[in-house]
Amino acid sequence: LSRIPLSAVLDAPRPQGRVSGVALRASPNPSHSLTRFTFNLPAAGLARLTVVDLAGRVVATLADGPFDAGEHHAHWAAAPAPGVYFVRLEAPGGKQRVLRVARID
Repeated sequence: LSRIPLSAVLDAPRPQGRVSGVALRASPNPSHSLTRFTFNLPAAGLARLTVVDLAGRVVATLADGPFDAGEHHAHWAAAPAPGVYFVRLEAPGGKQRVLRVARID
């Protein structure tokens, strides 16, 4: 091992693992205008990504349809009133994730 250059070990690409669960992230959060959502699906199937206000009303549907397994992106560029919203991901197999996001002036 001592003859192997350290850069050969450290620069090796890491294998991309299989997505094991449903995940949902928002960036930036809180946001002034554009929010980017990243969601991972462990299996292909129908998925829906919706934005809901505190009263439970659907404010926006960001994604709705068939998706392959893996990572996907959606953007929320609308200018709703400042406040707290919930983003709900309904994934194949009845799995759900909910994320709280804030819109600020």
